[in-house]
Amino acid sequence: MKKVTLIRYLAEQGLPQKAIRVITQEKQSYISKVINRSIRPKEEAAPDFSRNEAKRYDILFSLYNLVKLPTYGIELEDKRYIHLLSALMVSEDSIRSMYGISKTLLKKILADKSINFKDLNSELLGIAKEDYLDLVSVL
Repeated sequence: MKKVTLIRYLAEQGLPQKAIRVITQEKQSYISKVINRSIRPKEEAAPDFSRNEAKRYDILFSLYNLVKLPTYGIELEDKRYIHLLSALMVSEDSIRSMYGISKTLLKKILADKSINFKDLNSELLGIAKEDYLDLVSVL
């Protein structure tokens, strides 16, 4: 039942369900039931992060800080990063303002299905590869 209090805590922090799923790696249906109070904890307790959950939480928030990659122009790594941000439900307006690109170009990048954000060089973001792969494994 530790997960129930953790999921509730993350929801109260305003995180979307997809972000909660990335952190806890629970099924979407379970998260929805906890948030809608179909599943309740036996007793109220403080949220308890495991070490891996705490690490995923920190990485996710560093990604939400919208740091532009240290590249010139819009390269493949930028496109992968844009796909990742979109998968994490970052608004298109935020992505566009970060990169200074038009709506049309952003739509074109997001429509390109050959781009896989799991191949992103996470070290450009200061994230170890194994931690990054653990984070995106549920997306």
